[in-house]
Amino acid sequence: MFNMNHATVLHNVKNAQYFENVEDKLYLADVAEIREELENNPVVRNIEDLVSEILECTTVRRLEKIQRRIKRNEYKLTEE
Repeated sequence: MFNMNHATVLHNVKNAQYFENVEDKLYLADVAEIREELENNPVVRNIEDLVSEILECTTVRRLEKIQRRIKRNEYKLTEE
């Protein structure tokens, strides 16, 4: 993806964590718009998403991820 391998992605994640920890003003200004967009537009998953994600799981780790999403109420499980 984007001509990046896993080492490049991991390097950039570590850089992002560092810049956030030291509260680098330039970095925070650069990501402010993206952060605001993500915070103001939460992902809403429905019951069909939950079922398909469970059926597509191939590892316990992915099931644990779904479990965390359920605990965070990320799935809309009731009809309104």
